[in-house]
Amino acid sequence: MYFFFGLFFRYGVYAAATGGISKAWITNITDKKDTATAINTFPALQSICTMLASSRTGWVYLASFGVGAAFMIAVLLLCS
Repeated sequence: MYFFFGLFFRYGVYAAATGGISKAWITNITDKKDTATAINTFPALQSICTMLASSRTGWVYLASFGVGAAFMIAVLLLCS
């Protein structure tokens, strides 16, 4: 249980240390009138990209398990 609390604590420190950096960077590179839009667009695009990457990873796992199952069935049919 302490291990998981330690992991969550470390993740919290990481999120706190890196969350403001991207907002500060975005604030420095955008115009004053577009700052709020840019700050809110960045996490939205991050979320969309994370969803797409997770979906693609799921398809890769599904394909690899499907190929493994096909080989297992082939071996079972050939050996019996």
